Amino acid sequence: NLELHHLCRAYKRLTGRTVMEDVRRRKVEHARHLLLTDPEKTLAQIAARVGIGDEHQLSRLLKRYTRQTAREWRRFAIATRPSDSP
Repeated sequence: NLELHHLCRAYKRLTGRTVMEDVRRRKVEHARHLLLTDPEKTLAQIAARVGIGDEHQLSRLLKRYTRQTAREWRRFAIATRPSDSP
């Protein structure tokens, strides 16, 4: 579709990124949020929840966009979790 192609080119011209690149970034950000708020979820569960093919692809994308591994995000979430004791 010519109109869609034009819109995608205009988007890239304005943002410097493709539409798909921004969709991937949003998915990774959502996955990062899930790792921080529910670190017990498996990567496969998170990948399915955010619409990324599988846990291996999610791992690669996390490293690419956040420069942190899923394990590092989990460790951070657990280390900064509020203590249950008063």
